[in-house]
Amino acid sequence: MDVEERVRREYLAGRMHQAAALARSVLASQPDRAEVWRLLGRVARHLGDAAASDAAFERAAVLLPRQMPAPHRVTRERFEALVEEARVALRDPEAAVRRGMRRQGRDDSTAAERLVAVRELPTSGEIEAGVSPDCRWRRQGDRLVVYQWNVEHMAGSDQQIVRQLMRGFVSR
Repeated sequence: MDVEERVRREYLAGRMHQAAALARSVLASQPDRAEVWRLLGRVARHLGDAAASDAAFERAAVLLPRQMPAPHRVTRERFEALVEEARVALRDPEAAVRRGMRRQGRDDSTAAERLVAVRELPTSGEIEAGVSPDCRWRRQGDRLVVYQWNVEHMAGSDQQIVRQLMRGFVSR
């Protein structure tokens, strides 16, 4: 099994300390492994080391800028404003169709009314229960739980965050 795959498996199993140690040992001898840098960025976020996470994501972005752009980080307040922007866009059928978030004739306007809980990341308990550490959103009863940092990992701008959020609202 490739060492990158071993790091990924440890990460997905929620064994963050083991994943971090393995990633660092790989990068000590192979510093050009962009995907391992990106995995280390994810792992470091889950371990609460935002500075190491951002540095690892930046390193991955330098190595493969088109495939792995650096995440777009925003404050919690800005993120919550972007959640509201996504709601407003979904309420406007023409705007939602233009953004590719709604097919012509499909009404997802009620999706914009879902209760939303914003959290930074899935907890270790959620990961142990089967939630992916990369989960961007999930349903919890009537509520949509949105994991801010994982949405940011997939976005390079405020607009891309809004697009990700719109997807979360309309996903089944």
